[in-house]
Amino acid sequence: SHNQTRPVYYMQLDIKNFFPQIDKPVLNKLIRSKCKDQDIKWLTQLIIYHDPTKDYKPRSPKELLLRVPKQKSLFDRSHNKGLPIGNLTSQFFANIYLNELDQYVKHHLKSKFYMRYVDDFILLHHDKTQLVEWLQHIQVFLKSRLKLELNQKSTKIQPISNGINFLGYIIRPDYILCRNRVIINLKEKLHAFEKQLISRQDGIFRVSYNDASVCSLLSTLNSYLGHFKHADTHRLKKKLFITYYWLNYYFYITPEKRLKRFDDSPKNFRNLHTQYLYFMRKFHYAIIFFQVGCFYEFYDQQAVRAVNILGLKYIKKKFGFHKRTGIGCKGLTKYINKAIQNGYTAVVIQQQDHVMVNTKKRKLADIYIAKKNF
Repeated sequence: SHNQTRPVYYMQLDIKNFFPQIDKPVLNKLIRSKCKDQDIKWLTQLIIYHDPTKDYKPRSPKELLLRVPKQKSLFDRSHNKGLPIGNLTSQFFANIYLNELDQYVKHHLKSKFYMRYVDDFILLHHDKTQLVEWLQHIQVFLKSRLKLELNQKSTKIQPISNGINFLGYIIRPDYILCRNRVIINLKEKLHAFEKQLISRQDGIFRVSYNDASVCSLLSTLNSYLGHFKHADTHRLKKKLFITYYWLNYYFYITPEKRLKRFDDSPKNFRNLHTQYLYFMRKFHYAIIFFQVGCFYEFYDQQAVRAVNILGLKYIKKKFGFHKRTGIGCKGLTKYINKAIQNGYTAVVIQQQDHVMVNTKKRKLADIYIAKKNF
């Protein structure tokens, strides 16, 4: 565009029902023409001509399978047509298949500005009529060489100033935004995680640290934050941890701009004392219910707090870590409620079956917070 001094147009195309329409003989021929190893030729042919509609194990109810549009399904399709979308080999074969299109566009049409992701592709040019001419050539090439068709409904030729909707982004000459659909999807997932992890009852919020759920949440967030990284999303990311404030109970951002789990703890401790000191420093503001076998115990300053606030009696009234009191596991709920009523946050540290070098592994299980403090 010569620094936006002249108009530039984009042509956005995608292939109609790409994976179900891949022609197996054409694909096999392309691979055999470039591969010399007989074993690889045999193996790729075996994979390409495998029929996934036979001897398969359904993982979803049959009614869900029936909802798949006929043109997207491999059922009732010729044995020589279509690759299963979920297979990793299908993604690889798709790139080999459409490499023919890449070479045609770059070397025959001489397009300098061309990008493709699987079956979605874009060409840029300052002359709109040139794009129209290329469109006709591409249609003929796809049909004659690869036995594919363009999706006419999604074909666009527009000025780039309108913004290009591509791969989850709105791309403009001077900035890039994430599509609203991507942001809405993330919000829907965060709402689902919130229901799964945060519970409310009688004015008390329970923040649960179920390992599988927190792992899944971290993976989801990292996936979306990785997507956001390629767009102008500084405000969006900042707002995310304000709008969904409960995320701050699960993660913090390191100086390297990475998400770190709040419930992560050192993998090894010298003894029970050092393990307890770690949690006591981390949750200095709370009453810590620290599980040791069938009891929840309190040591040092936590023991003083438990006696004064929860009304417990000392088991050992000594100094420092040896000052101790505790409750049986059955009394946990009662004393958590008492801590909340007295304005404290309650933190539950659970003992795990796994044994570290010198002591049992323990991890953050739950945090209970009064509504006014949440």
